[in-house]
Amino acid sequence: MQLLKQIFWPPVSPPALGVRDPNDRLWWAMTCALLVLPLAAIAHHGVFYPQTCMLKPFGTDYSSLEVLSAWLSRDPSPPWSLAMALATFFLGKQVPLIKILAVCLLISFMPLAIWIWDIPFTGRFICIHAHDDRLHVFGWSVKSRYFYFLGVVLFVNFLIMTLRKPALRSVNWSDLVNQELFRQALFRAKRRDVNKP
Repeated sequence: MQLLKQIFWPPVSPPALGVRDPNDRLWWAMTCALLVLPLAAIAHHGVFYPQTCMLKPFGTDYSSLEVLSAWLSRDPSPPWSLAMALATFFLGKQVPLIKILAVCLLISFMPLAIWIWDIPFTGRFICIHAHDDRLHVFGWSVKSRYFYFLGVVLFVNFLIMTLRKPALRSVNWSDLVNQELFRQALFRAKRRDVNKP
């Protein structure tokens, strides 16, 4: 339960709390694995197949092997997002700021990922009932661009909340780009807190 809280609420993630290895290894691996979902949604909808949900060009649902085969063989967004998540994983091991940015991006763009990926094994429920101006809220049709905007707003808010945590306020920005400097800065900050009367 604690792991899920750390993944889905960036201000309590290990980098924000100043937790060092090995406590954040599993958290970081899970964060990068889940990061594939919003990255693939953004790559698919924004670059490779503009203005379509994940399976629309390929078939009806994730339960069909033919649809999955066509999707995985013709859509470059899953391999690209997997490569980007792996690069993020290895870069984040060296640069703590990447961990903070990645967890904020993951949770901020999860609504967009659900909107683009749809809910598996439901016969593309969201696509059928909400896409193409079918969903209206207060007379306004809900469009994909609103989810991008929501993602950016949430990202900025989560980033500000995370960087305002006490463990990170005592760290210089230059310390966030190097793992060893980050550890030393956290150690110095904890020593200062212990030595305070």
